[in-house]
Amino acid sequence: MNGADERARVSRRRESEAAESRHRIEVERAELEGQLLRTRERLEVEWGRPCVGAAAAAGAATAWFSRSVGSSVSRFSPGARPCPAHPGRWPCRERHSARKQKTSMRTLLRRSVPLVLLAASAACDSSSGPESVASLSISPVTSAVRVGNTQPLTVTVTGESGTALTGRVVTWASANIALALVDAQGVVTGVAPGTVAITATSEGKTAATVVEVLPQKVAAIDVFLPTSRATIVGDTMRLQAVARDSLGRSLPDRPITYTSSNEAVATVSPTGLLSYLAPGTAVITARAETRSASVAVTVANVYTSFGRSAWPCGGVSVGATCAATATLRFFQPDNAVPGSSDGYYKIVVTSSDPSVAKVTQTSATGATITGVSPGTAYITATYVGANGVTRTNAGTYPVTVTP
Repeated sequence: MNGADERARVSRRRESEAAESRHRIEVERAELEGQLLRTRERLEVEWGRPCVGAAAAAGAATAWFSRSVGSSVSRFSPGARPCPAHPGRWPCRERHSARKQKTSMRTLLRRSVPLVLLAASAACDSSSGPESVASLSISPVTSAVRVGNTQPLTVTVTGESGTALTGRVVTWASANIALALVDAQGVVTGVAPGTVAITATSEGKTAATVVEVLPQKVAAIDVFLPTSRATIVGDTMRLQAVARDSLGRSLPDRPITYTSSNEAVATVSPTGLLSYLAPGTAVITARAETRSASVAVTVANVYTSFGRSAWPCGGVSVGATCAATATLRFFQPDNAVPGSSDGYYKIVVTSSDPSVAKVTQTSATGATITGVSPGTAYITATYVGANGVTRTNAGTYPVTVTP
């Protein structure tokens, strides 16, 4: 084999070795780029922000390796010149240099991977902590809540990169806790009518929203007359009415208006005071906002009586006593009037001549009659209402005292 054939054979072998070396270095470079990418993704997850520094480090490392690979491979190209000292064959010194260069490049790649990964991590960690908060925004921007009800608010925390951040501590505050309260989750509770600012703060950044606290709507109204109260001509009585919200809570600040369906029988003042004027029936209505409720009253005349049977104290002797109990009754229907037991009214028993027959009141409706001297006296029972209205008995009750 002549020298030309030998050189061609060696050139082909070197070209094959160069191609193999280029392929091996490309594989190692791809592995390095993959490690850089995985490191960048891991750091971005840990820090919660784009790892721009790591991307730059990875790009610089890739460019450097590309230049290094290109320089190394060129040493293995078939166009390398033979050594002048050894014509006719491939120079051994060049061959040794190529083999050494190939080994050093692989070693450099292997040893450089940890250093480049460390540089990428340092570049990503150049901020020495998570991404800073750039701004906050609260939704809704304006809202309304009724007293006693709640309104949730949400806050979005945005970082310097423009991306939404999670896991940041947000502190909520109300500018006026007399109007509205806000808890740690941003839920606003209305306290009193008015307008209040609610703020959210995180890492020195603050956002605010305006909340209008509205009064509760009246959902129902309760109206009733006091129990055990007689509706007697000439008497007065305070109507009781309470406005309530949808949860049944009383709303004492709501104005209530009153009307009577028959003012000839009963009238009602703006404060709910009923006045009974004549026998008959009237419907009293209480209104608050859009709600109303009514109660019917039947007004009647009354009279006093010492019972439906015979008068028990028609005759007593001097020093003797007789117990008499008076009752208050409606004219129509002729029924007893309730209310004496709770002090709504009383019946005062008197004598026309205490020197003949003396009366001692023993209860709200009862009395003891004592004979003092011979003669005749007349006993009267007078109804006294809570507002001072009086009624006396319709008949006469004589007492004859004997020796």
